[in-house]
Amino acid sequence: MTKLAPRVRFTLREKSARSTRERYVQFKTYFLQEEGLSFSRDSIFQGNDTIIVDNFGTRAENRTLNQLKLVWEDFRALYPYRAELKVEQGKSFVRAAFTGNYFFNYAKRWWTTCKIFLQVNCFTWVNKRWLKQFGNRSLSPQHDQCQRSGRLYIQRLFYW
Repeated sequence: MTKLAPRVRFTLREKSARSTRERYVQFKTYFLQEEGLSFSRDSIFQGNDTIIVDNFGTRAENRTLNQLKLVWEDFRALYPYRAELKVEQGKSFVRAAFTGNYFFNYAKRWWTTCKIFLQVNCFTWVNKRWLKQFGNRSLSPQHDQCQRSGRLYIQRLFYW
């Protein structure tokens, strides 16, 4: 496997150099090349005999993944947070995800972390057999081919 991942990152300037906040936009492309095995069988007919020959080899497969990430974070001493919006695009899909982290401080050495994760997957390919079977129905990716998921993590720990 071979991977090349160039990126461009734009960091937004803060008003104060002492600020703990960081905001940036990042575009990254992954160029992937994988080698897979290829198996096939050939039949050779000689007179009344049939000879089956197993053939094998390798084949290279190239893939590309584009990623756009927007990040807003602040690592201050009290109540740090981080918000990340990530959009990824491949040959047959588009995926959007949001991740948010927040830290709560309480009296008596208790603290809680909260993480929110939301994701939407949309598939951009359409199965031609499915298209023939269902005719002229709407094939909008937002309606028929999107999957949504989300999770909320809350962790409460004792802090020394």
